[in-house]
Amino acid sequence: MWAGWILAAQGFGTAPLSAAAFGAGLATSILAVTLSRGGWFGGVASRSWLVSGAAVVAVVAAVTWILWDRHPFDRTAYVHANRQIAASLPILPGAAQAGEIDRPYYLGDDPGADGMTTMLEYRVPPRMAASMVAGFYRGHLRHQWRLVEVIPGRGTAGPVLNFARGPAGVSVNLMSLPQHHRVELSIDQRRYR
Repeated sequence: MWAGWILAAQGFGTAPLSAAAFGAGLATSILAVTLSRGGWFGGVASRSWLVSGAAVVAVVAAVTWILWDRHPFDRTAYVHANRQIAASLPILPGAAQAGEIDRPYYLGDDPGADGMTTMLEYRVPPRMAASMVAGFYRGHLRHQWRLVEVIPGRGTAGPVLNFARGPAGVSVNLMSLPQHHRVELSIDQRRYR
């Protein structure tokens, strides 16, 4: 019985099979308690009971994994990696950080998050044009990052510049620069996986 509870407790870790370990531990504990008290039908604990008990453990572990751990990733480590990338990015002269937020994103219909985006918002001096800010980031990121997409802005809005380095992506959004004097950087360590 104790082995099952230990396995269940270890299931709360961040490994991809944590839910399966939790489910298997819980099922093993239930099975051990039931068999130690004489089984389900009046104390017959035979080999067939052990086989069906093992099947119960496998089914509970599989169902738990399917329902609970669809997109296993360690959110803390994911955000930490995003913030390391953010710390390595150049800061536009005269800009002041106005906000920072980490948000999960979802690619499909599954309820589990597929990744995390770290978004940084900077206030820039009113005199800075979108072309100046875009030129700054193009010039400073070109040695370590590859410009993969430019989404032009409409009207007075500035463009969105998307950079890649391996699977990591950085998006420099200048669309609200002319009206609100803001630049938004979005970082995702696995954007281009």
